Amino acid sequence: MFDDDPLHVLDLKDWKNLRQELENDWPKGVILYQFIETRLQWELKEPNKHPFYVCCPEGIIRNGLVAFGKVNDLMAYASVYTFDRNIEKLKYAILNSKRIEWEGKPTWGIPEEDYTWFADILQCKGFKSHDSFPTPYYLLQNKQKIESELQCPDDVYLSLLREEDMSTVNSIWPHNYDGSEKYLKDIRRLNYGYGVYSKCNDELLSWALKYEYGDIGVLQTKQEHKRKGYAEIVVRAISKKMLEDGENVHVHIIKGNVASEKLFLSLGFEIVGNVLWIEY
Repeated sequence: MFDDDPLHVLDLKDWKNLRQELENDWPKGVILYQFIETRLQWELKEPNKHPFYVCCPEGIIRNGLVAFGKVNDLMAYASVYTFDRNIEKLKYAILNSKRIEWEGKPTWGIPEEDYTWFADILQCKGFKSHDSFPTPYYLLQNKQKIESELQCPDDVYLSLLREEDMSTVNSIWPHNYDGSEKYLKDIRRLNYGYGVYSKCNDELLSWALKYEYGDIGVLQTKQEHKRKGYAEIVVRAISKKMLEDGENVHVHIIKGNVASEKLFLSLGFEIVGNVLWIEY
């Protein structure tokens, strides 16, 4: 079925060549780099359960990349990566490949500069409308505050998120949908998250997860507990864990989320690029 497909699947068992290309294209390469690293970790934990592949036209990395991954049967992500503006081969491959599961309607991550031609492909595929969410991505550049000693107020404690907490997380998550609680449980199981809990009754007050792309996500604090510094505690905890694991700490923040923007900038993160998340 795929013998003559214009997109060739790369062997990620030894991805040093792709790793080097992404490192040479830093910091733009951080998103796909961490996406691949995270999915390889998942494969070690739960082999053959979460499909993931990276393709490129003619098997040549510099022609551009398409990455596709599933968390479960309800949620899939895809990503486009370009190294330069010579994108004709990538456009042709995406338009004509049989490997891309368009009918599953994955959420696409597209570099801002590639949005116009990708939107044209959606039109050609028969998807006449779509939603796009402009999202700057931030990379931890100054590690001093993250690496400093972390202390909690006397009335709360910090802990890894528990599976039973995910119902609460999902109920308050502004992007929840039918089946999203299972998705969040899968993310917690395959990665991890941190929460701030009340010492009085173990109530979960604030939390964040290491997301599917290997970034920080689902950062939330209950309304009645905001402005107490809890979000900073969980961000510092998850960032420190990622640094200890040798990962590149980054986060996507939807434009207009001023509180998150201020928090991450204060912790040593800097904007390094822009991506559009596309749903159709």
